[in-house]
Amino acid sequence: EGGTNLTGAGEAEHIEALDVSSNFFQTLGVSPVAGRFFGPEQDRPENWRLAVISSRLWQRRFEGSPDAIGKTIQLNGKGFTIIGVAPPELQYPTKVDFWVPLSFVKTPDNMVFNSHSAETRVFARLKSGVTLAEARAEMKSHSERAKLNWTIGVAPLFEVLVGEVRQTLTLLLA
Repeated sequence: EGGTNLTGAGEAEHIEALDVSSNFFQTLGVSPVAGRFFGPEQDRPENWRLAVISSRLWQRRFEGSPDAIGKTIQLNGKGFTIIGVAPPELQYPTKVDFWVPLSFVKTPDNMVFNSHSAETRVFARLKSGVTLAEARAEMKSHSERAKLNWTIGVAPLFEVLVGEVRQTLTLLLA
């Protein structure tokens, strides 16, 4: 939230960036256009200075050149090595052009975002044979055991994405 400043390989620009777990792209079921995505080794705090960039940024900054892989660009003054390019169909979260590994240990060295938002969104795939109702019941149980004042919600990604405009979209489709 709030974006971040990108420098190196062209003029400075303000972009949206996100820190994600190493299995973010795998969970969404996408493959890189070039390079690779994060692996489990990026879950360690010392391995966070890598980046996956959007296809939009790749085209804009590097004209789609495979040479972009391995280049270092600056995000709020900190160097990140590009290891991969996300496919153009990856449009969630919207307008994000830069993904870095999630580090739960925040230090002045690895803080790169302009906002210090504490919001965390979790994506998961249901295990084969598990229903949405069963997943919701399990999350309710976890919420109660953790003595949370709220229940951990479970919703299909499509529902989250279209939310209140579902009826309008259905009408337009008809």
